Amino acid sequence: MGNKGYDEFINNAAENAYSSAIPFDGLPSTKPDDHFGIVTLLNNKGISNYNGLTATANRRFTAGFTGTINYTWSHTIDEVSNGGILPYSSGDSFLNQINPASLRSLNYGNADYDVRHNISANYVWELPFKSHGFLNKAVSGWVLSETFFW
Repeated sequence: MGNKGYDEFINNAAENAYSSAIPFDGLPSTKPDDHFGIVTLLNNKGISNYNGLTATANRRFTAGFTGTINYTWSHTIDEVSNGGILPYSSGDSFLNQINPASLRSLNYGNADYDVRHNISANYVWELPFKSHGFLNKAVSGWVLSETFFW
């Protein structure tokens, strides 16, 4: 399976001066115009791609036991994850855009949320209580289930 995203919203702050997570003397870090703090420009120029392969195995056993296991290989590529609108820290971050004036030249790569291998499994077991009287009414029809993620 696959997905291609285009015209996705991105925060392109090209009008803002470059700043660094570690301040160095001599680097340009002032605003182009002192009348403005931060200029936020949202446009729809972002692209992304998702490719994945999924395999599933189901098995229904006797005594009311059913199990499923899933494996997914996937790869997500984009220019800036989450549109660059909500960076993961309040300060400068390497997760933000590298070159806001030319996203495709330097920024196209693995997404922040790219997970290559995902395995999940689950089971459902109808508990086999066969009794009479009060115990039958208390525990009959109970089901035990669990889900695992790796």
